[in-house]
Amino acid sequence: MKRKFLYRYEENSDDYCNLTGISNEIIKSLGSTTIKINLHDMILEQIIQIVDDNIPIGTDGILGRDFLTKYKCTTNIF
Repeated sequence: MKRKFLYRYEENSDDYCNLTGISNEIIKSLGSTTIKINLHDMILEQIIQIVDDNIPIGTDGILGRDFLTKYKCTTNIF
């Protein structure tokens, strides 16, 4: 999640990691936070990494493989 959306969440700057696959280089996160996601009337809690607002991604956040695996998500490609 980009840092500009952190106004509702508490940042844990001790829990950072190196992110790959977002761009051609490794991106060090700024920390983590726990968010709640409402998905089909279920509330899911997920720890997410926080990145700087200038990270070149076309969205405000990315759900990763850990989320997809934890909640047994599947994708349909048409």
